Amino acid sequence: MKKLIDKRIITVVSIVLGIGFLFGIVFLITTSSFDKILIKSEITDYLSMLQEGKNITLATFLNSFKSNFIYVLLITIFSIVYFISPLILFINFYKGMVLGFYAASIVLAYKVKGVFIALAALFPHHLIMCLLIIVYSSIMLKYSLSLVKATRDGENLNIRLFIKRISILFIIALLMCLASTLLELFLNSFIISLIL
Repeated sequence: MKKLIDKRIITVVSIVLGIGFLFGIVFLITTSSFDKILIKSEITDYLSMLQEGKNITLATFLNSFKSNFIYVLLITIFSIVYFISPLILFINFYKGMVLGFYAASIVLAYKVKGVFIALAALFPHHLIMCLLIIVYSSIMLKYSLSLVKATRDGENLNIRLFIKRISILFIIALLMCLASTLLELFLNSFIISLIL
């Protein structure tokens, strides 16, 4: 595992996700009063559904899993098509921005109590997804950089081994997405309903 992870890459990826999170908060703060009213209404409706357990359906599960799956799929594609691999950083920024906006929206809707609800909404499934995206992005960026180096230096690549490694990492990431989605539907709904 140590060979797969480069500390410099994981630091950059983490910082980009963190900047995205802050940007999401700032974005909410700078929206118009009318938009804030709409956001507040949407958040309270959504959390009311969570409290009542109405979100535990197959359609909700598939939507949530699809969202997580798209992150992993895009990171994989961007790393294989190595000349667009810097877009992996955009994926991390976007994930952070969505989470920052989501957490800030909950605090906007519920004030002080919203801080605890936001923490409950983010833990553990969003935390798991953030860690997954950071680690997976770092590994895939490292693979992408090795592809660039091999192409530049004219080295022969063992394509079969490369595809095997990418496939194994992709399957592990999908299993983590599945676990995160199940936690979101069951555990988070329960925790949020207790706080509300």
